[in-house]
Amino acid sequence: MAVIEGRDGTKIFYTDAGGWGEPVLLVHGLGDNARIWDPVTERLAATHRVIAPDLRGHGRSAATCRRDMGSMAADLRAVINETGIHRPHLVGHALGGLLVSTLAATQEAASVVCINQPLQLRQLTPCLNALASVASDQAAFASTAEAMFEERMGTRLRPDERRRILGERRLSAELVLGAWQPLANLGVDEGQRLIEAILSGYCGRDVAYLGVFGSPIDPGYGPWLGRRIPDADLERWQGHGHYPHLVDPDKFVARLLELWLPLAPGWSSRLVRLDESSPEHE
Repeated sequence: MAVIEGRDGTKIFYTDAGGWGEPVLLVHGLGDNARIWDPVTERLAATHRVIAPDLRGHGRSAATCRRDMGSMAADLRAVINETGIHRPHLVGHALGGLLVSTLAATQEAASVVCINQPLQLRQLTPCLNALASVASDQAAFASTAEAMFEERMGTRLRPDERRRILGERRLSAELVLGAWQPLANLGVDEGQRLIEAILSGYCGRDVAYLGVFGSPIDPGYGPWLGRRIPDADLERWQGHGHYPHLVDPDKFVARLLELWLPLAPGWSSRLVRLDESSPEHE
C-alpha cells in the first residue's frame, strides 16, 4: 500500500494495482476498507489501473476527530492528485457511492457508478436516527448496527464471502456520527438542498452515471435523479442485497466494462443495451 497525507495531515493509505488501462477509483462504504473490493480489483486489474483507498478512520488510514464527508472527499481528491490519474472512473459503495456522486460534480470523471446508495436524505434518515439514538451505549449500538446489517445483506452472498465481509467490517458510533452528523444537523430539508446544490455541478457535463441497487429503492427515485443528473441509469438487481457487486463480481465487472467501452478513447458510437421489454426481444 501507498500513503499520502490529507489536507489536515491525516495519513491516508491506498492500494494501486498498476496496469496500463484507464484509471478506476474504488471507494468503499462506511465500516469497510479497500480490501472489500478484492474480487472486483482482481477482475479489473488486467485491463485497468485500479486504485482503492481506505477512507479516514477505516482500514489502515489514520483515525481522526474529523470524519465528515467533506474531509473524506478532500482525501479522495488528494489520492487522485497524488497518483496523477486523469478523468478516472469513480465507483463507490454505500457512503462511497455518495462520495463519488458528489465528487464527480466538481472533479473531472469519465463515469460514476453508485452502488446501493440513494442520494435522497429522507431515505437514509430512519436508519441514521436509529443508530444515533443508541450511539452512547456501545452494546446497544453494536446490536442495532448488526441487526440492520443482517437485514440488508440479502440471501445471495456465498457463506465464505459473507464471513470475509464481516471480518473486514469495523463499524463504530464514532464513524457513523462523524460521517453523517454534520449533514444530519442541517435537517433533512436543508441537507437535501445542499446535496442538490452539489449535484447541480452535473449540469452541462457529459458524465455517464449508473446506480446499481440490490436493495429496494423508492419508485420515484429514478425520475428524481434523472432531473439532477441527465441520462442517469438505475438498475435493480433483485435479491442481491447491500453488496450486489460481491454477490456476483463477474456480472458486476462485465456491467462496468459495458458502461465504459463507449467512453474509451477512439470509440465512435455508444453501445445500445437492449432491455427485455424492447421490441428487439419480441
